[in-house]
Amino acid sequence: AVRTDAESSTIRAGTNDVTFTIRPTATLPAGTVVTISRLTGTQTPDNTKLPVTGQSAAVFGGTGAWTQATGSLVLTVAGSQSVSSSTDTVVTIRLLNRAEAQSPVRPTIVASGTEPVLQDSMSADILGAAS
Repeated sequence: AVRTDAESSTIRAGTNDVTFTIRPTATLPAGTVVTISRLTGTQTPDNTKLPVTGQSAAVFGGTGAWTQATGSLVLTVAGSQSVSSSTDTVVTIRLLNRAEAQSPVRPTIVASGTEPVLQDSMSADILGAAS
């Protein structure tokens, strides 16, 4: 499975476009819930409709549910969509880095639906605000 993450900025209190690339070992059908966790330390407030952009935004209906305290992004595969096991699904969210320096974190990803098909760590540490 492919599961990479990248960020656009480590500047304290700066906007940070965080991009996730996902390619599970089995196709994830409509209704599957994909949770990316451990995105902690941001200043981005809770948002049940956090904009999701990127080439595959429509796969998740263009939004996700963001919870600041837990650093969790919950994406639901939209009706008539799927996350393919043969091509990359690429989405981006915009977060606000914390104002103080922080060590980077390694996000995790879990997909659940009719059966759990993906549970792993992403490929890189991110959200480290420069000191």
